[in-house]
Amino acid sequence: MKVDKSRWHRDLLGNLCNIKRGGSPRPIQKFLTDAPDGINWIKIGDAGDSKFISSCKEKIIPEGVSKSRFVHKGDFLLSNSMSFGRPYILNVDGCIHDGWLVLEQPKQFDKSYLYYLLGSAPMYEKFAQKAQGAVVNNLNIDRVASVEIIYPPLDIQQAIAAELDAVQAMIDGYKAQLEDLDALAQSIFLDMFGDPVSNPKGWEKGSLNKYASIGTGATPSRKIVSYYEGDIPWVKSTEVHNSYIWETQEHITKEAIDNSNCSIYLPDTILVAMYGQGKTRGQVGLLRIKAATNQACAAIQCKDSLNPTFCYWHFQMCYEANRELGNGTNQKNMNLTIVGNIKFIIPPLSLQQEFAFKIESIEKQKELICKQLEDAKTMMAERMQYYFS
Repeated sequence: MKVDKSRWHRDLLGNLCNIKRGGSPRPIQKFLTDAPDGINWIKIGDAGDSKFISSCKEKIIPEGVSKSRFVHKGDFLLSNSMSFGRPYILNVDGCIHDGWLVLEQPKQFDKSYLYYLLGSAPMYEKFAQKAQGAVVNNLNIDRVASVEIIYPPLDIQQAIAAELDAVQAMIDGYKAQLEDLDALAQSIFLDMFGDPVSNPKGWEKGSLNKYASIGTGATPSRKIVSYYEGDIPWVKSTEVHNSYIWETQEHITKEAIDNSNCSIYLPDTILVAMYGQGKTRGQVGLLRIKAATNQACAAIQCKDSLNPTFCYWHFQMCYEANRELGNGTNQKNMNLTIVGNIKFIIPPLSLQQEFAFKIESIEKQKELICKQLEDAKTMMAERMQYYFS
């Protein structure tokens, strides 16, 4: 849809929205409750990929409301620190901590339009400029209020939102198809082998280091810029997220390999994230290319009795159990010894290969859907750039 931006209005966000900051009763542990009359305690962790926050994992006692900020269904939340500038629409009432700003919606905005506007790349760039200068980049009421936006009449807003909603529905549909295929792969694994942790089928078990060689990588010196101007793919743990690895964000040179502890690993090497933020630790990837890795990844090369595809899915099926094996007080990190000592079930190789054949068919379907998903994401980015720049 083409638009004439000469008809659009221009104003500061603070003149259009009543912006307030959340608050946290302290110590928060004294205010948490499981009681039926508890108040929803809305945290960053309650937000997902959806535009809506519809449920909360925790509640606080009513006495905590006066020490926090009560928000209502239909209000907009904006994260103000760390991953700042991410908008959400509330589908519940509750209280928010000081990691949130609430934008009480003015009548001149369509809800979906405002969501897409606040989440657009041009708007993020404006937020990022305002957030600079602190030790940790963050937003506050004044910084958000001083951001200038342009916006069309309500009927144009609704038409733009409808178009973007349609593209988002395509994206969500492709993601759902990928989730269904992953669920199918998991059900095939369980049907053929059972739960690898409890091992109800009584397969032979042994430490992984008996059936595979295990190594890691390194980070070449960032001070030597030329090291990162090569053509050798270099995998970071943040790129290991339960998927095949066909490409990497960064590439290094042979000189970087020679002057660090990096090694080049072959396709069918399994990479395990040994540490990292959030869900990263314990996630796994299967190399489809030759690549080096950083030191946060364990690189597993299977011996003859262990099929790489089976090994890759074994790690996925044991994700939660493997995460608990880590060492550390603040954050449980894994290391090569821990990874090597992980217990694996070892069914007959012919059965592992039969499983790998079935999975390869699923992965071919996923590859086609991933291409469609990337095309839809590109379309969304282009339309949002057009409407909100």
